[in-house]
Amino acid sequence: MRYIPSFCLIFSLLLVSCEQKNRKTNIQIIKKQGAVKAFVKPILPTTDSGRLILHLDSLPKIKFPFKSEWYNRTFPTVCISEFKNKKLFNLPLKLIPTQIGLDDDEADSTFNLVDTTYRGKWNLIIKKPNFIVLEVENHLVTMAYDLKVIDAINSAGAQGNNHWNVERFSTIYKNLKIVIHNEYIVQVDEAGNFETQAKWNEKWFIDKNGHFKKK
Repeated sequence: MRYIPSFCLIFSLLLVSCEQKNRKTNIQIIKKQGAVKAFVKPILPTTDSGRLILHLDSLPKIKFPFKSEWYNRTFPTVCISEFKNKKLFNLPLKLIPTQIGLDDDEADSTFNLVDTTYRGKWNLIIKKPNFIVLEVENHLVTMAYDLKVIDAINSAGAQGNNHWNVERFSTIYKNLKIVIHNEYIVQVDEAGNFETQAKWNEKWFIDKNGHFKKK
């Protein structure tokens, strides 16, 4: 029988013991990490403002100055069905009458934040500490974080027929100054050619409370 020195035998026993101990320790760490992952759950906001911010944070950011145009309505869709208890329909709209056509006495002075399925096409302009600025359809809207609309105007639009047309678009700046551009276009001959007869701009701004004011 081959003789094994005692110190070699002792070293081998210590090595096996350390490996078993390390294996047990690693298993305990893996189990512990798995337990942590199993019990960690996302903390969802419980307030209306917190849930609204989640929707707003999902919207893409815009670049300033931003041009609000009536024919460019490719906004993301948000579903806010959890806010059915809020006033989301027939909200007041501040009309800005032009010389002809837009925002006249026959224009609808209300708007909706969403459709009947509680989905709305929203374009996030900016988040301020006490209100949000959104573009909803052709309207520029200021709204508090509890979904109460503060103010709204028509920032873009078009109205007319085969003989005349009025168009509006707006340029919005990061400091919440707004230039509303209006154009009056008329038919100039029987061939159906149109020509811009008048252009006029109006300077507006949003005050610290979220109201639209004309300079």
